[in-house]
Amino acid sequence: MPQIMLGSECAGSSGGALAHVCWHRGTSLARDHLHSAMGSQASGYLLRKFKNSHGWQKLWVVFAAATLFFYKSWHDEAPLASLPLLGYTVGAPSESDGIYKDYVFKLQFKNHVYFFRADSQFTYNSWNNVLKTAMVHSGKEN
Repeated sequence: MPQIMLGSECAGSSGGALAHVCWHRGTSLARDHLHSAMGSQASGYLLRKFKNSHGWQKLWVVFAAATLFFYKSWHDEAPLASLPLLGYTVGAPSESDGIYKDYVFKLQFKNHVYFFRADSQFTYNSWNNVLKTAMVHSGKEN
């Protein structure tokens, strides 16, 4: 499996009960939740679609350290891109999204929207469960 590295802008901690984990989003979470998110991992092929695109792109996706890492295939050394998930929500597409495929989940943070499609109900459920570990946040740290 490719090596995963955290960017310094989303991996710090402080001495209090909250860990400030993503300064550019002002997102903090409880240390026990951070520990849980850091221990959750998943990988597999998913199809990705941006909000305003028409096609689906097949990518090897690795979830680690509350971040999705995207690769062309499972044997690539370096990711094409990464997406820190703190502050995102996960759920089913709405009717207004116009996505009429099975096993699709939607990731959204403000106006940033991504759709991912799994190949089976089992895979869909597995990804939804693991992604929810990165979705909860406890507010901004001042």
